[in-house]
Amino acid sequence: MAKVEAEQQEQAKVEAATEAWREEERKRQVRAEMQRQAEVDTKAAVKREKEKLRSALKKARKELKTLAESGKWVSRATEIEVLAAMLSVEQLQALHTSLVEATDDRTFAAMEAKITADVTRLMAQ
Repeated sequence: MAKVEAEQQEQAKVEAATEAWREEERKRQVRAEMQRQAEVDTKAAVKREKEKLRSALKKARKELKTLAESGKWVSRATEIEVLAAMLSVEQLQALHTSLVEATDDRTFAAMEAKITADVTRLMAQ
């Protein structure tokens, strides 16, 4: 009887150890799945941010192109489009603002000279 109890106790220890191992394995799998999900979420966030930036860039280029194709900037439309292809969103927005604000002849002439210089500099790179 003592031998049977000893075997039962040994069996209970083995079962407890096995169950503890299974529980640790489940926890490891949960952590691994959480890590995989975090990586997926991070990639999705990066992709959304890139798409947002691409959309903003496309919109800024379109606004600049519309401005360049109308009014007083028509003669510089090609140069403005060259700049639009090379500039960041922030630079495009600043250029757009500058072109819109160039209302008098002096400011307009200064912006024309700057556009020509910028295009020349960009093409030389």
